Amino acid sequence: MRFVYLEKKKWQQIVYEYLLILLGCFIMAVAFVVFISPFKLVPGGVYGVAITLHYLTDLLPIGIFALCLDIPLFIIGTLILGKRFGLKTLVGILSLSVFIMYTIASRISPFTSTFSIYFL
Repeated sequence: MRFVYLEKKKWQQIVYEYLLILLGCFIMAVAFVVFISPFKLVPGGVYGVAITLHYLTDLLPIGIFALCLDIPLFIIGTLILGKRFGLKTLVGILSLSVFIMYTIASRISPFTSTFSIYFL
């Protein structure tokens, strides 16, 4: 049973939706790296579990843990809600994980001059 109403969309609308997904994932990644991770705060959801596992085991980066935890949820959601939902979710999952790993690798911190170069 499909819960999503399928309609024909123009390609501009589709591109706009995916750009918004990417922008939202980038903002969320910066928030995780700048505000949540340095202070060892744990939000709810998959990324909260990923952050907890990262600090407890220190085996994998947060982005990889979150990607591993998102895979079963992605499969279930795609089976229930359809391919269009699955593709948007896949873009969101992958881009958020990559953005988190990239922002951590670039060491953006609110307490150093790197923060002012990127954000001011």
